This record gives sequence, C-alpha cells and structure tokens, in this order.
Amino acid sequence: GELDLTLRTTEPLTFESQPVTSEPGGRATATFSLENTGDKPVEGLKITLGSLPDGWNIARSSTETGTYHEANRTFTWGPVEPGETVTAELMLFVAIEAIDDDPETFRFPMFAGSNTHPVSADDLEITIQYPTERPERSQTDIPGFGAPAAVAALALLAGALLARRRD
Repeated sequence: GELDLTLRTTEPLTFESQPVTSEPGGRATATFSLENTGDKPVEGLKITLGSLPDGWNIARSSTETGTYHEANRTFTWGPVEPGETVTAELMLFVAIEAIDDDPETFRFPMFAGSNTHPVSADDLEITIQYPTERPERSQTDIPGFGAPAAVAALALLAGALLARRRD
C-alpha cells in the first residue's frame, strides 16, 4: 500500500490587545484584534475570557462581525478571509475592593482557537490604581484662570477706568 500525506502549514495568528488602566469600582474596556495575514480563510475562530475574580463582572461586550456568547464568555466568527481584521471588545466592572493603596496589575487569561490555524491571544492586562492618574491641568482648566477670567478682568478694569475718568 501507498500513503499520500499532504501537509498544510498555516501562519500562526494572535489576538492582540493593549494594557488598560482603571480605578477600583470603575470600568475597564479592553479591545482585542486579529488580522488574517495568511492566504487561506480562518475557520471556527474564537476567543474566550477566562474566569474573573469575585466582584469583577462583564458590563458590556461587542463585536462588529462576530457573536458573543455570554454563558461561556466567548466570541466566535464565521470565516475570516485573508486580509480581514476582526475585533472584540469587553468592558469590565472592576471590583471595588480590587486594591488597597498601591497600584496592582491583574492578568486574565484569554484562550483562542480555530479549526484551521494556530491562534493565540494576549492575556487581558488591567492595572488598577486609585485614584487614576489624570493629566496635569493647565491654567485654562482651573476655574478663575485662563481666557474667560482674563476677559472678565479686562472688562472690570475698563469699567473702573471709565468710572475714574468721570470723576
């Protein structure tokens, strides 16, 4: 007997995400994206969020081209053609007691798979700090300073000069 063996190789694909920052009791939105950089459609593509600690919950999920299954926290897509990009977005409520004082980074495992391609996913990484650092405020952001206050001060000065001139 003879055996014909066909070996088909496919390029590994990765769901990529960016680190997110939030506060205890706040919301954190993470976006995952995957581009099919190969020359064959990806079939049976899925990404699943692992378990969440107590007090953390999924507030919202969305994807433009796929489906989200709430019961098992899984996004699935039909065939993803070469050159096509798919995204998944999760908004999480962060546990109010997530940290005490010092910032802490939480990593949540993400599991990905496909029927036709090797697929992996970056873990969901959320840094919790209290309070969340805000950008420095400029003088125009501080009440009583900036352009509106300057115009008001000029109007008062002009009024005072006119009143003095009348005397």
